[in-house]
Amino acid sequence: MTIPIVGIPLINRGDLLARLVSSINYPIGKLVIVNNGDDAEVRSVLEQIAREKKFHLEVHSPGYNLGVSASWNWMMSNFPDEPYWLLVG
Repeated sequence: MTIPIVGIPLINRGDLLARLVSSINYPIGKLVIVNNGDDAEVRSVLEQIAREKKFHLEVHSPGYNLGVSASWNWMMSNFPDEPYWLLVG
């Protein structure tokens, strides 16, 4: 069994993103991140995640802070065919 989508909205704290992603020990279909900020540390961690190719990574950068609930809504509306999502807050 696989979790179809793990969704993470964030604005900063790339260190916590790295810890969260490194703690994933269950198969997932896609790691979807809504990057609501322009933090250099977050960009660096996202580049590292992409290089490792451990997950199918999709990053959405809206250019402004959507907020947590709107980020979750974006994830669900852009992947409507998935049976469920694991949304992190």
